[in-house]
Amino acid sequence: MGSRYLNLPQTGEIPSSMVDQFFNDIPPPLRKKTIQELKEEEREAREKAEIAITEALLNEDLENIEDLKNGGNGEKGRKKRRSFRLPSSSGSGPLGWLGINQIILGLFLLLFDAFTNPLSQSGFGVSASLFAILSAVLSFISASRWPERISLCILLPGCAFTSLLWACLGIESSQKLSNHPIPINCPSTKQLEFLIWFKWLKEESFLNIRKCIGPAINSILLCIALIGGFLSLCSLLVCCRSLHLACSTNPSKIKKLKRKMSVNKPMIAAAHRPFTLLISPTGRVRTKIPRLPLRKIVEEENKTNETNCE
Repeated sequence: MGSRYLNLPQTGEIPSSMVDQFFNDIPPPLRKKTIQELKEEEREAREKAEIAITEALLNEDLENIEDLKNGGNGEKGRKKRRSFRLPSSSGSGPLGWLGINQIILGLFLLLFDAFTNPLSQSGFGVSASLFAILSAVLSFISASRWPERISLCILLPGCAFTSLLWACLGIESSQKLSNHPIPINCPSTKQLEFLIWFKWLKEESFLNIRKCIGPAINSILLCIALIGGFLSLCSLLVCCRSLHLACSTNPSKIKKLKRKMSVNKPMIAAAHRPFTLLISPTGRVRTKIPRLPLRKIVEEENKTNETNCE
């Protein structure tokens, strides 16, 4: 480069060709970045930010978004994922689990009472099982449609009436156990095989066998009634709590909570580029992307390039 300056003209003016040659001979790390290059880097950085924000929204990870807004790389919330529950599961409580237990118990009691009713002669077995299944279905509807007050208002008397039927079944079974104890002289267990066929139920041997098997079946019905009554009371308490929350909560706040807790994933999936449609935590389309500290990034890159050249 020194030999190039020895052949300068005597007029004191430097030709433009030599100036261009001087700037073109400088290696790229020492040359300052042009405005077009800075815009290109800014565009790439914004696209990376859009992709990171979209992934954070799809994973329901708001910590990454806050980290990106503060100038981070979006790695803050990757170690500890935050899974937000839906408003239905947080406001309705364990209505779904109680409904599952009630429908299982109701179906079991319905089948059990259908085969053992000639022996137990229970008057509340079928009605209690049917209302338990109905309460379970209403519990599922209320849990999925919370905070609608109509479903909760329908579930509340259903749980109360089901609890009353369970109580009647338990009282009836306990009364039969106390009034008709197991007799001493019972037939052998081999004679119980005759009960499999319904033609034996009309004979005289059935009357003798019923005295021995009836108390055992009533004890089973008493246990089922206690379990069903406990589940119905729990459903009644949870329904009252959910109804109180639904009545005390402002509907506008509920809508904001739903928008905040849910991400409109079909809108993002329908876009040609996932990061072109960004959904904010409130459920609205994001029009502005949080700016990254681009100037600081460019300065750090220039410093690293200068140190590498030296």
